[in-house]
Amino acid sequence: MSKDNLSILSEQRKGPNGQGEVYVYEMRRCQNFACSYETYDESEKRCPMCGRNMLGKRDFRFLGGILLGCGVILAGIGGSLMIFVVPKMPKNDPAGRGSVAVGLFAIIFLGGLVAGTAGAMQMLSGKKNQMLLTVMVGIFMVISLIVYFGSSIF
Repeated sequence: MSKDNLSILSEQRKGPNGQGEVYVYEMRRCQNFACSYETYDESEKRCPMCGRNMLGKRDFRFLGGILLGCGVILAGIGGSLMIFVVPKMPKNDPAGRGSVAVGLFAIIFLGGLVAGTAGAMQMLSGKKNQMLLTVMVGIFMVISLIVYFGSSIF
């Protein structure tokens, strides 16, 4: 790793025992969750494997903060629907519409919790988390199926 190829971050630290300088380079990762390309070369703006943008820790932390905010909003909406709407629903529902609505509220709440957790973990680590993304996509698919098939119920 030569200094010619890499742009050095502004951060410089003292080497072992205070001798010399150690340059700190930022790891850059591909934005695509299916791609696992990583490099220290900051001149690469696009991934050579898939063509998506290359992001550093600061970028992933910023996106994690946005994901955390979205998760808090979703969990707040789902939780408030379960607290305020569910107790006022009629008890005798022969068509079962109330149970579908309660299930949808619970899944929205759960999706918000998972999104908030994924955002917080991404903010702390500065990396993408494939497992939590898979869980979030699964929850989104369940919500989509409930909405698609539930439209005939309502």
